Amino acid sequence: MASISNIINVTVSTLTAGVKAPGFGIPLIVDYHTRFSERIRFYADVSEMVADGFATTDAAYAAASVAFAQDPELEQLAIGRRALAPTLVFDIFPTAVNSKAYALEVTRPNGTVATVSITSDSSATVAEICTALQAPLDAIADVVAVDNTTKVTVTASVAGSYFSIKAVDKALLKIVAAGTDPGIATDLDAIKLENDTWYGMTLTTQGKLEVEEAADWAEANKKLMLQGSSDGDIIVSGSSDIASVLLAKGYDRSAIIFSSDPTEHAGAAWLGATLPIDPGGLTFAFRQLSGVSSEALTSSHITQLEAKNCNYFTAFGSASVTMPGKLTGGEWIDITRDSDAYESALQVGCFQVKLNNAKVPFTDGGIAMLEAVVRQITKQYIANGFLAEGSDSYVVPLASEVSSVDRANRTLGSTPIKVAARLAGAIHKTEIRATISA
Repeated sequence: MASISNIINVTVSTLTAGVKAPGFGIPLIVDYHTRFSERIRFYADVSEMVADGFATTDAAYAAASVAFAQDPELEQLAIGRRALAPTLVFDIFPTAVNSKAYALEVTRPNGTVATVSITSDSSATVAEICTALQAPLDAIADVVAVDNTTKVTVTASVAGSYFSIKAVDKALLKIVAAGTDPGIATDLDAIKLENDTWYGMTLTTQGKLEVEEAADWAEANKKLMLQGSSDGDIIVSGSSDIASVLLAKGYDRSAIIFSSDPTEHAGAAWLGATLPIDPGGLTFAFRQLSGVSSEALTSSHITQLEAKNCNYFTAFGSASVTMPGKLTGGEWIDITRDSDAYESALQVGCFQVKLNNAKVPFTDGGIAMLEAVVRQITKQYIANGFLAEGSDSYVVPLASEVSSVDRANRTLGSTPIKVAARLAGAIHKTEIRATISA
């Protein structure tokens, strides 16, 4: 039988190509481990990490657990593998007070906690307190402690071995995460190259140099870093702590949250409490963090933290919340995240038009196709709460207004589609004046 195809041949093409965009609800936990060989894996639950060989005492597991513990819960997160092993180092600076108990909690790589406690005499000096602390710290397996007279330096015995130190009373013992950066930027480059569909990031370690390098990387790669730090220098006057260093750089893609217990991974918890909510729908202040201890902070501590644009988690009345929700350069965190998401949505939306149409003609009709997407996405971000309702306006060129050079180059550039809108913002502080009369 003759086929009609011999006369009329029809080919049907479905133009529904997709474009990968950054996952603005997906955090990355960056950790040195040997649980898998690739540079990144995605997980919907910590049970999947156990199936991949992670131990419940692993730093990556602990960070993921606290990220998933928030409400609403993350749909997924990524674990990024560092190949270059960091060597963890903590410096302990005592303040000499007579007849006082000095106590430290050291969490070893296997998850067990060793407590070191000494009591100063009636004529205490920093040097003798350092000497008294050094011996019991050095006796703990997996670490080496050195008495440096003004401080005790505790170093992991093996590169890549995770441990942490917490002062029971941070007024008596200031702890600073020191150490060197083995190449966190190199590891982040490799992770991003393998998979870039994530947005927020945090490190399981807190060494000042590696956190600074990670902040440099986030700034250059349009990612958002929320990093916990137990650096005791942050809550006192000075400019050598990590918050002050990043403040001086004026960065708008990294935020530090002070948390005196490194094992609680406050940065991961904060990501878990914020990224599940769509861009435009929240401020990073007033977040309640499950699994993170509320910090007992004096007014002096808060003054220092806020002067350094450093965030904190403390009690206000009966509720503990994050404050103030700022990046180290002073911008509100939500403004950067929401702006990134809006920019990405416009890029992907307009690119999708070009993918799903055989041709976008350089005519008024072709420009209108792009205009429609720009308007739709802008209205969406008004509905999401990023942009203020009724504040949007548009300037769209006619094809005849575009220069012949741009038309020949097929570029809608020197006469672009323009959008103007006002940020919706958020109310953090409120003043109410009430007058009551008889």
